[in-house]
Amino acid sequence: MSIWIIEPHDPLLFRDGRPFGASPGAIARSLPFPFPSTIAGGLRSQMGLDDQGRFRFTEKEELEHLKKVGVRGPILVQLPQKAQEKARWLVPAPLDALPFEIKKGEAEEKQPTRFTIEQLVPLTPLAEVMTDLDTGEQTQQSLWLVGLPNHRSEKPSTNTPAYWYWERFLAWLENPKTDCWKTITAPALGIKGPATEERVHVAMDHQTHTGRDGFLFATSSLEFTANEKTEQQEEEQQPPSLAQARQLGLAVIVDEKKDINDEALLQPQYGLGCLGSERRLVNWSPSQENIPCCPDTIKQSIIANSACRLVLLTPAYFAQGYLPQWILNRPQAIKPQLKAMVNKRPQVVSGWDIVKKERKQSHRLAPAGTILFLELQGDEPAIEEWIDEIWLHCISDDDNGPTPDQYRLDGFGLAALGTWIDKTLPLRIDSDPKGKQ
Repeated sequence: MSIWIIEPHDPLLFRDGRPFGASPGAIARSLPFPFPSTIAGGLRSQMGLDDQGRFRFTEKEELEHLKKVGVRGPILVQLPQKAQEKARWLVPAPLDALPFEIKKGEAEEKQPTRFTIEQLVPLTPLAEVMTDLDTGEQTQQSLWLVGLPNHRSEKPSTNTPAYWYWERFLAWLENPKTDCWKTITAPALGIKGPATEERVHVAMDHQTHTGRDGFLFATSSLEFTANEKTEQQEEEQQPPSLAQARQLGLAVIVDEKKDINDEALLQPQYGLGCLGSERRLVNWSPSQENIPCCPDTIKQSIIANSACRLVLLTPAYFAQGYLPQWILNRPQAIKPQLKAMVNKRPQVVSGWDIVKKERKQSHRLAPAGTILFLELQGDEPAIEEWIDEIWLHCISDDDNGPTPDQYRLDGFGLAALGTWIDKTLPLRIDSDPKGKQ
């Protein structure tokens, strides 16, 4: 296994599927972040290039073999500015982390905005509580409600980073109850992610090589640059300086696969390549960093409590909508049981099949950041082995196509594991001052 870094040279465009034609004033909009299948396709295309930049795999068997190269990601990274620095991973904010803005006093107006991060946890349902969380599966019990252990009247803040630094993310996976989460600033937590850049273009007349009158259109692309305010700049109410802008990129984990023709390891072609719509330029380069292992503190806590939180780092395909099947029902030494989950509205992915020359079937995906609360039935060695199998591996369900594990090979459902200690918090219904429930 190896890590490859994709360094964009231009703003990247990953089309969102909205209609885009030749009508004047049309705009092609990008997704806020590329789907794993887009990056997997770009990486496999880079693998198929020869030294002259020509795609060398033309036979059906060669293409099917290439599609079986496992790709895990993409993960947003902050690229180093100096040779001795390392790239910093940034992952989607976990959905069980609920931020609340700390109100400022009159003397604190110029102070940086601080937040308290509360955790959404499964609450043991009361006997008289009725919900519609029955999964319909005889082998699966009804899911528990998820909420805050202590009621808060204010609304959660929406002005927090969409991507967390990897070290902050690991701290949340290890223990979301420590004092460091009682007061934290946005710059210490992460960044908002790639910015959106709009460009206006004109259609060209291929005979005269001049622009066509009235044929203006626009593209909205992702600029992989982060220029967030520091705490000092926020306190002094100063804009961020251009000198502190950091370049962002994408990291992917590539599983080893030998070439079908000469038994050599398949590797992407090093150097410049194209990615996304309009063939924008990116640079492909191998990383010397190792793949992060599951911290021992998290592993020992999961083993001791026979329970864990599973966090999706990329969107996942589940055949039954929000309910996973492969990770729960595949043959294994332990039996995971889904007790609760935290997710948002689904994402929809489709695409175009170049070989079949037709649209791909649309599928709903559980978004990145989704949390699965799992109880693990099995002995300690089996649980430890299961942790190593799941950590930074893909857990999407099987597909009905010729390659059932294609969604996992494409990087959908990349997972990390965290602790789940308080498994018996009761659901409390408090009365407000007006007597309402």
